[in-house]
Amino acid sequence: VLAPVYFVVTTAFKTPAEAAGSSFAPPSSPTAANLSQAWEQAGGGTVSFGQALFNSVLTTGAVVLLLVLTAAPAGYALARRTSRLSGLLSGLCMPAMIMPVQPGVIPLYVCLVDPGLAGTRVGLILVYLGLQTPLAVFLYAGFIRGLPTAYEEAARVDGASSLRILAQIVFP
Repeated sequence: VLAPVYFVVTTAFKTPAEAAGSSFAPPSSPTAANLSQAWEQAGGGTVSFGQALFNSVLTTGAVVLLLVLTAAPAGYALARRTSRLSGLLSGLCMPAMIMPVQPGVIPLYVCLVDPGLAGTRVGLILVYLGLQTPLAVFLYAGFIRGLPTAYEEAARVDGASSLRILAQIVFP
């Protein structure tokens, strides 16, 4: 289980000649030059490693925040409403999760090019959000269905709105 981690760490501190040799041998003269070179020249010179790391953290943080803000209320509504529409929408989450992404890549790209979102962080965030929302709604709804409704009913008797119940009772 730890062999890949050992391989990555030891290779990071090897010279190129040592890295081409034995994969699992420890470095004879450890050097940190590879790390600084990777930090500065990652991405083939088009973007630094620091910029790539920043882009990844920003994109991930934005997608997770937006997923929590949109999928949690949607999952709550689907889990607690007993209408035919909520059953239909809940059932639509499954095909959206199992449908392959590849047939929609070109139309998605065309949709991103027209408003100028192709190649931007906002475009990437919107794509990730669209791809992950059905799974997040499905998971939130399943989690909320497993919770007892007694606390929610008590809060509703005390005059709490659905949004307040979600934010202060169900979600924490």
